[in-house]
Amino acid sequence: MSEPINDPLLPIPEGAVLLPEDHPPGAARELAIAALRQALAERQLQALPFGPSEVAKDPDRLLMLNDFAIQLVCTGLFHSEVSVDPGPWLKEATAPQLLLAAAVDLDDLVVSFPGVLTASEFVAGAAANGATEGGTITLPLDRFQGGLDRLLTAVELMELNAIPRRALPPPLADRLKASLSSGVVAVLDWLRGRIDDTLSAVGAELQPVTAGAFRSGESAPPVAKEGVAAPLVAMVVLPVAMERQGLRLGRTVGRYEETLRLEVMAMGRASSCYLRFRLLSDLPGSLLPDGLRLVASTADQTFSVTSQTTTSLDLPLPPTAQPVELAISLGDQPPLKLPKPLLLSPDAFP
Repeated sequence: MSEPINDPLLPIPEGAVLLPEDHPPGAARELAIAALRQALAERQLQALPFGPSEVAKDPDRLLMLNDFAIQLVCTGLFHSEVSVDPGPWLKEATAPQLLLAAAVDLDDLVVSFPGVLTASEFVAGAAANGATEGGTITLPLDRFQGGLDRLLTAVELMELNAIPRRALPPPLADRLKASLSSGVVAVLDWLRGRIDDTLSAVGAELQPVTAGAFRSGESAPPVAKEGVAAPLVAMVVLPVAMERQGLRLGRTVGRYEETLRLEVMAMGRASSCYLRFRLLSDLPGSLLPDGLRLVASTADQTFSVTSQTTTSLDLPLPPTAQPVELAISLGDQPPLKLPKPLLLSPDAFP
C-alpha cells in the first residue's frame, strides 16, 4: 500500500464522516462500518437492511445493504491506493455486486468514502491494469468515484439484478489462487510500499528505513554473525494494546493502560535474509512487564524470548523459506497471534 502523505495541513476530505470523540477506537474496518451506519442515520436511511451483525469483526464477510452484496476495502486517510482481497471475486456465485472504498484515520476517527465500483467496473479494471502483489489487487483510489451518494443511489433506486455479480477472468484468477493458497503475508511486498490489508486493518504501518528506525539508546542495529551490521531492508510496526481483558492488536483506550510496539523487520541480503521481531513499550525507555513472551514458530522450529527487567524483547530468526507464525503472551492470558503467518523468501532482495 502506498505511503501516506505526511502533511498536517491537508484538509479533511469533503464529505468525510467524523465519528464522535468518545467513539471507541477500533480497526479500520470497524470504524468504516460505524461511519457508514452514522451516514445512513444522518440521511434518515437507518431503516435500510444492513448486516450481517458480525460483519465489522470479520474481514472476509461481505456487507449486505438493502440486499446488495458489497465488499468493503480500507486504507489510510491520505493514501493513494487500496488493496483488494480477491478471494470473493474468484467465483461469480460469491462475488460482490459493489466494491466500496473507505479511507480511515484511526487516531482522529475520520472516515472518507472515495466512492464505489460496480462488479463489472472492478473486474474490467483489475484485468486491464490492476497491480497484483502478494495475492491482492491494488487499485488507485482515484478510480473510485461518487462517494457515498453513488452507493446509496445504487442500493436505494436500482433493482437487485441490475448490478450483476462478476468473477475475475480465469488467467488472473488462477494467478491469484496460487498466491492465496499459502494464506500468508508476503513480506516482499513491504519493499514495494504495500502492507497486507489484514495487517493494515489493525493499524500496521510501514516505517521508512532510516537511521532513526532504531530509537536512540534502546537498541543498536543488529549485527550479523560475521560482525558486520546486517542491513535493515523493511520494517512494519504494529500497535499492541495491553488491557485488563488481555492483549489485542490496536491502541489502548484507557488512560492507565499501555500500548506496546511490535516491530517486524526484514533483514540481510539475498540468500541469507531473515525476519527479526522486536517488542517494546510505546513509551521510550519503559520496562516491559515481566513474563511477557514473544514466540515465533515455523513447521520445524519454535523460537521464543521472555521479558525479565528489560525494555525490549528481541527475536531474530534464521533464514527460512517456511511461513512464520508470531504470538505474544502474558501470564495466563490467551496468546495474541498475528492474523496471518509471515513469509520472507531467502532470496527476497539483493
